[in-house]
Amino acid sequence: MIRKIEPVVTSPSGKQRRGKGFSLTEIFGAGITRDIAHRLHIPIDNRRSSIREENVVAIKNLLASEKVAEPARKKISEKIKPEPKEGRIVEVKEEEPKKKIAARKVAQKKKKEKETKVEGARKEAKKTKTRKTAAKKARLKISKKKE
Repeated sequence: MIRKIEPVVTSPSGKQRRGKGFSLTEIFGAGITRDIAHRLHIPIDNRRSSIREENVVAIKNLLASEKVAEPARKKISEKIKPEPKEGRIVEVKEEEPKKKIAARKVAQKKKKEKETKVEGARKEAKKTKTRKTAAKKARLKISKKKE
């Protein structure tokens, strides 16, 4: 049997009305998680962030009447690991991933090639710039001598 529970919300004008759902702070304030709220069909409104004590009390009353049983979770250390079968010895060798290392080397070579190309292009650009400026300087000197 599903009991419908509705939150009480105060509008900006001060009037109380029924809300779309409970805020997460109200649900956490009642001591339950979002998953348990979904299992109990408690509506959640993600837009709300306020907390009203009336709503928290309503959720706690619902929990008391429903008797919610949380699933027992095992810790990682408590999990039982299967033991190897008798008479069978299996050796596990850890191999280095050769493909990754080779891929890294290829990537590094490509990066170096790009860097050398860029440096060569920069040197050529500097040479052309210096030539142009030298030619301009020579023209300026000639024009000054004529004056």
